[in-house]
Amino acid sequence: KSVLADGEVVCENLQSWCRSVIGGLHYFARGTRYDISYPVSRVSQTMVSPTKGTVKAIEQLAGYLLSTLDFALEGKANPGVDTVINMCDASHRGDRLISNRSQTGVIICLNGVPVMWRSNRQPVTSLSPTESEIYALSVGVKDARLMGWVLEELGVAVRWPMKIWCDSTGATLQLHSIHIW
Repeated sequence: KSVLADGEVVCENLQSWCRSVIGGLHYFARGTRYDISYPVSRVSQTMVSPTKGTVKAIEQLAGYLLSTLDFALEGKANPGVDTVINMCDASHRGDRLISNRSQTGVIICLNGVPVMWRSNRQPVTSLSPTESEIYALSVGVKDARLMGWVLEELGVAVRWPMKIWCDSTGATLQLHSIHIW
């Protein structure tokens, strides 16, 4: 059972506190803590009317962050050729207690270090797992192109066309002939 399942709306002061905390968590999720991107995205979907479930989810996130204080984005200098790895995935239908929309996840690593990541709810409900994976792959392609251009501006030798790792055979078959230029 999802922590967010407790749908009892909390008082106005607690709602304000929830919105403030989630804003701070978004800052960390976008800048340094890729490991909390998904849960922050999911709990943010309750911000219109925070509930007791929202408070419980925030408390769980706080506990996780407290237990992972030594988390850091680390890597080793690569004197050779830089390696860019792009990955994307989707969870078809997401958390049915909140929404039927799928969740998209994208992560881009430079020499094994995450440099860009996201976890967002898709804008419409997908009719099949393959449809949600195709959407996630299209978002991954856009992010990979943008990150490729940014890395080139920073002096990184990017190999075009880039590859994107996706675990959906249906999505890769649909986009088989597309190269990211």
